Amino acid sequence: MVHLRPLFVRSLDQTEQQIAAVRPDELSNRTPCADYDVRALLGHGVGVVHKIARVGAGVDARDVPDVIDSIDDDGWVGAFTLARGAAERVRADDEKLDRLVTLPWATLPGRVALG
Repeated sequence: MVHLRPLFVRSLDQTEQQIAAVRPDELSNRTPCADYDVRALLGHGVGVVHKIARVGAGVDARDVPDVIDSIDDDGWVGAFTLARGAAERVRADDEKLDRLVTLPWATLPGRVALG
């Protein structure tokens, strides 16, 4: 069995490092995603991690916006850390990883959804 938790944590570590490297003067820069500048891409990333936490807890994640845009220019690391903490707490519970979770496109075991 592949142990997804360490891979998930490593991906969060890498994402947090990238967010920490963004300077406020770069937030309006373009990205490869045509619809997102850097600020919107960061807001999308924070939103996704909040959704991961909510889905893992068995809560509907549709009330989390696709892009969170209410974060101060110097608050991105803190916002990500908050979302990350919630996602890691939910994903630390093996029972929750084995429970079925409902995503917009499928119902899957939490372990599969995390993968």
